Amino acid sequence: MLLTKKTVLATSLLGAAAVGGVTGGPATAADQPYRLEQVCGASYHFVNELPLAVKGRQVGLTVLGYSAKTRKNCAVTFKTARIGTPSLTAVSLRKQGGRFRTDKGKFKYYAGPVYVNAPGRCVQFGGLVKVKAGLAVGRTPFGNCG
Repeated sequence: MLLTKKTVLATSLLGAAAVGGVTGGPATAADQPYRLEQVCGASYHFVNELPLAVKGRQVGLTVLGYSAKTRKNCAVTFKTARIGTPSLTAVSLRKQGGRFRTDKGKFKYYAGPVYVNAPGRCVQFGGLVKVKAGLAVGRTPFGNCG
């Protein structure tokens, strides 16, 4: 089962047991204890997402948020496999014409947050999650302009 915008919104970004069934290790997505607003800040709300999959199985979800209060974008890659076990996980975010801001390492639950101030510009975000079956990597085109 791939997490979709509808699933993510219905479960408050991986925070509820209703997401069950996404496996890839000893945990399921229902075990992901963090949500966008917990990681980026209370004023951030969901804007977009990028599922990360290996051989058709979702292992992560990179999420883009925005705060009208801070006027910044925030990106986080949430693990949906091997949750609680340190594994290579990364998130990147940049505004059009700018450099990527990246957080990469062996994390238990998520990579990030990374922030960018991009008034009047489009942003691009991506993520990476490594599992035994391989490496899930993805990047969006520029979008979410504002």
